[in-house]
Amino acid sequence: MRQQVVVQDLRDGATIRADEAEWRPKESVLILRGNLIGNQADAEVRASEGAWQDQTNQVLLTGAPVKMSLGKQRLKLETEVLTWDIAQEQVVSDPGELGKADRALQIQQFSEKNQPK
Repeated sequence: MRQQVVVQDLRDGATIRADEAEWRPKESVLILRGNLIGNQADAEVRASEGAWQDQTNQVLLTGAPVKMSLGKQRLKLETEVLTWDIAQEQVVSDPGELGKADRALQIQQFSEKNQPK
């Protein structure tokens, strides 16, 4: 599909929007490309591309930069690769990549006074 695509996980309420999608049934994976925006509860992720594994209900997000924000915690993450575990409502950045200067994980936490608008 090569138009604005909206995918919703009925199990956990996550929604992902992207410019295009490609379903690979043999691998049970949905590839999402272009302006990917995912939402679940209070979390939002943004990336260039994602691979949603149906069996594990995880999305591997790639593209520089991958961004995640958690509104209630006033927390922002930025990295190049992030795994979003939808069922567990958590994200994981590969710790093996953190030692590489070009693949660092940046975390910012804001108070009410210094939160960006």
